[in-house]
Amino acid sequence: MRAVAEHGCDARKLDFCLIHAGVPRVFDDLTASWTPPPSEAFPFSRATPTEYGDIAGAVVLDSLARLFDEA
Repeated sequence: MRAVAEHGCDARKLDFCLIHAGVPRVFDDLTASWTPPPSEAFPFSRATPTEYGDIAGAVVLDSLARLFDEA
């Protein structure tokens, strides 16, 4: 979340965050000290590669669609 801070924002105040991490371990490493537990963080970002495999940058677009469908 350093990139967010570099633009004068507080990442804790974000409504949501979607990332294209490539592999599940990256999600876990990013959220190791967060609440909720790492296994529950980024549910939309995790769902696409779980269901479709690595579809490159399209993961972010599919994750965003899932977020808006759910919300």
